[in-house]
Amino acid sequence: MARLKYPATAALLALALLVLPLFASAALAAGSVDGSRQCSVAISVPDDMPELAATPVTVSLYRVASMGDDGSLAATDRFASLDLNGAAYEDLDAAALADKAVACVTASASAEADATATVTGTATVDGLAPGLYLIMASPASTASATYTFSPSLVPLPTWDDASQSWMYDNVEVELKASVSDRMASLEIVKTLKTMDASLGNPTFVFDVKAELDGKVVYANVAAVSFDMAGKKSVVLADCIPVGSTVTVTEAYSGASYHATTAQSQTITIGADNLAPQVFFENEPTGDRKHGTGIENAFSKGDGGWQLEQRTADTQEVAA
Repeated sequence: MARLKYPATAALLALALLVLPLFASAALAAGSVDGSRQCSVAISVPDDMPELAATPVTVSLYRVASMGDDGSLAATDRFASLDLNGAAYEDLDAAALADKAVACVTASASAEADATATVTGTATVDGLAPGLYLIMASPASTASATYTFSPSLVPLPTWDDASQSWMYDNVEVELKASVSDRMASLEIVKTLKTMDASLGNPTFVFDVKAELDGKVVYANVAAVSFDMAGKKSVVLADCIPVGSTVTVTEAYSGASYHATTAQSQTITIGADNLAPQVFFENEPTGDRKHGTGIENAFSKGDGGWQLEQRTADTQEVAA
């Protein structure tokens, strides 16, 4: 009986060597990409952004690479500089490759997408040939916020480990979104009815404060200087969150001038008007006083808050 053990083992080994190639061939067949089959992708916005779900987002898809029957990738002509060299998707740095693909689109003489869609919550794009696709979404705005999106890549079809097969239909992709306050501008318009040039160039200074949800979201000063009677304005450009209630107070009316309009004006900036105006008028008091002004402008950058002092003839103030 002991002598029969080795011949039996040898027989089993011979059978295994015969059967394993058959299994390998079957697995290879099951894992092959059907190049003639079209794919579809279901694109959605993040679940934790309900306001965005009701906002149309324009999405463009670009076929970066074709896909071989083994899942290997070969760059299309527009993206030839990416030099994928038959790589598999899982071997790529997807984020870095997406940025490079965006650069190719930007530099291309023809930026026409292979497919487009309008995503309102979710949308499905079908009729896509197998390959690697770049998904680019345009910025979108709601009443109070602006959403921007990072580019992403999706292979179609996508390999599903659970079923050990390729998924061709409704491959799910969630857009990568970031949100920021939607910003508006404010123009302060000053009219000087008459001017006594012998008193020098008058300066008018305004305090500006914006509040949103009980918090001060913007505070600055602005000024307008005149060298002759007429109308001038100062623009606070793209620095006040939409929805804010803004109070503009004329803090200094010149040494020999007084306001003929209300000293303070309050408005609420809505999404329907991203560049509202407030109006002030002045006229001489009859006093013989000279005056001018220096404006303190505060701006926030990478180094924190900065103070800049300037004469009031500067016509634009940054946030």
